[in-house]
Amino acid sequence: MSKIAENIINKLNKLNKENFTKDEIFKLVLDVTKDNQVKFIECGDIKLDRTDMTISVKGKKTRVEKLSFNLLVYLIDNNGETVSRDILMRDVWGEEVCVTTRTIDVCICKLRNIIGKEKIQTIKKVGYSFVK
Repeated sequence: MSKIAENIINKLNKLNKENFTKDEIFKLVLDVTKDNQVKFIECGDIKLDRTDMTISVKGKKTRVEKLSFNLLVYLIDNNGETVSRDILMRDVWGEEVCVTTRTIDVCICKLRNIIGKEKIQTIKKVGYSFVK
């Protein structure tokens, strides 16, 4: 068994609870794996720094909110694929948070202003796609 798996099991046992929600497990896994994550993500001239939630484009560094940062990471991880707004709401914001599609549109607009409008395509009535 890997060290990460052991740490997850240990944390679950320490909570002394029998049933967990998906969000609780997801948060716990993120907390445990946080130390093992890559600190920087590079995609062309875009560089993301997880330690201070900044996005650098051609040397210009911009700090963004955590959800906007996570949204961009998610889109980059799914590079070239169309990701629906519903999937973004579920995977980036979580199922227990009340988010409208307009919230996502506003975050996308802010990200486009930082990284360039051409990097995130709108797929009408579906969602978005990151273009490398």
